[in-house]
Amino acid sequence: GAFLMAGVDMGFIGHRSISLDLLKPSHVKIHCDVSNIIVACSGLQIYQMRRVIDQIRTSEVEEYEEYEAEVASIVVDDEDGTIFVDASESEPWLKHVNFDCSLCCSSMRILCKKKENGKFQDLMQMFIQDISSQYKQENHAVQFTASVLAVEICDTSDLFPEPYPLLSSKCESTDKNRLLMSIKYESCAPDGRALAVCDDCWEFNFHTLALAWNDTTIAALMQVVNEGFCNYKNADASSDQSDNLSTEQRRAPSSTGTESSLKLRTHFKASVQMLSATLMSSGSPIARIAMTAATWKFHRDVAQSSMSGKLGDFVVEDLLGPEGFLREKLGLRDKSRSVVDFEYCTYDSAGEGY
Repeated sequence: GAFLMAGVDMGFIGHRSISLDLLKPSHVKIHCDVSNIIVACSGLQIYQMRRVIDQIRTSEVEEYEEYEAEVASIVVDDEDGTIFVDASESEPWLKHVNFDCSLCCSSMRILCKKKENGKFQDLMQMFIQDISSQYKQENHAVQFTASVLAVEICDTSDLFPEPYPLLSSKCESTDKNRLLMSIKYESCAPDGRALAVCDDCWEFNFHTLALAWNDTTIAALMQVVNEGFCNYKNADASSDQSDNLSTEQRRAPSSTGTESSLKLRTHFKASVQMLSATLMSSGSPIARIAMTAATWKFHRDVAQSSMSGKLGDFVVEDLLGPEGFLREKLGLRDKSRSVVDFEYCTYDSAGEGY
């Protein structure tokens, strides 16, 4: 068989605490550490894996007769007396649980291969460094964070004499702890009685990302994608349609006639320090497009919404000209100013801010 995965070293720690006090929630804490992982994939392997998953998903499960079992009550000693709790109906640690889950991966290397003339040949290599994420749920609040230190994608085909970076997060910064990407999400999760307004807050931060768009490499990559996804979709279109039909019938919504009174407020913020793209043809650079210091904010309240942002600079460079040729075709002379600043707001005609 073909090589799929190697170098997997995983550590797992789990902790659960149960409180006998009905008013205090139980706690579940899970932490997973993963070392360096090497994964190989090709269009044929993706196709076969999707077929295996589809067979597992659509396989019929043997049905068993339902039966009822009597569960003894749990006696909890309290200062005010004795409380009887039926374990089969109202376990307090199942209703109120606080979660703290985290994942750390030191590095991940993905090797992409293409099949040509009956043999697998190197096409692309992706390296991701220091992946971490954390999920917390406590009382009526949810928090999720994720970060990646660095990403690099290289063309390892015979088009270049050595691996050529197609996507890189390297920059001139000397800060080794500078993150390429960080994501933060916070939300209140009311149970329908505590709060009438729910806040969803998203924050995305990107530092430096440079892309080299080579037409030959992109065409070879699209061939792998078509082999693994598009051909799979065309081959199993009939089974997918029948499965989707049965799924829709099983998930038919019931008309209860009730609507949730929960009001949602959304806060979204994103920033990009620098994003550049180099257009290439047959391995030769043609032009470079870059934007710097871009930010975007969005806020939607119950009765109004606002959006604002700016773009620090937008540069277009000609890379085909001779030495001494003016390469920059578009850009700001004064780098302290911004190319675009915008702000947009909407108000409710019956609200206070109108």
